[in-house]
Amino acid sequence: MRLLGLVVVLGLIVSVAGCISFSDNAVIISLGNQTYTIPLNQTTNQTSNKTVNQELYNYSYEVQVGEELYIRELNFTIRPDYDISKQKFFFATPQGVYWEPMNITVENITILGESYFAGTSIYISKITIESPRELSIEIREVNSS
Repeated sequence: MRLLGLVVVLGLIVSVAGCISFSDNAVIISLGNQTYTIPLNQTTNQTSNKTVNQELYNYSYEVQVGEELYIRELNFTIRPDYDISKQKFFFATPQGVYWEPMNITVENITILGESYFAGTSIYISKITIESPRELSIEIREVNSS
């Protein structure tokens, strides 16, 4: 313990005397006509991420059962529905059926879906879309024919 204290005190005395100096990436110790340079470890984090400044477009729609959400650029439809036997909401898409909560990605576009009851007979789904590009989205009535 005394040895550690002695080393710390000696280091402080030498640094106050001007024998120790710091440069950008090294500690320089000058003792008379001898100079020692101790390089400091440097870590450089260089990341190249092309999407850093990319703006995301967020869309949120409420779609009732009996309607569908259509994304024109993808030619992609999402049709919410309710399965009475399982007592669960689901979303029918060209890729298949997804049970609530829906979380899918189509061509770099994230689509989230959750549903709830509004009253006793209205089933509503909230569909949220996050896209790196602007989209044309419309809500359409489903033809029952």
